[in-house]
Amino acid sequence: MRKDNGVPFEGLTLPIPANRRGCHDIKRKIKVLRHTDGALSVHHGPRMLARYSAQGQKLTEDLSVAA
Repeated sequence: MRKDNGVPFEGLTLPIPANRRGCHDIKRKIKVLRHTDGALSVHHGPRMLARYSAQGQKLTEDLSVAA
């Protein structure tokens, strides 16, 4: 992961939203999944942080502040 809170993935940079404490998930293991519809999602462990279209546009609200 880069220090600008973005995850590089196949030529895209997927921004990681701040969590509810206002912190970003820098230096944590982040996983990017590609779904069957082409959408991408960024996860830390079992927690989904954000979801993106295949072009890298954010699809969901900030999930980390919803809980």
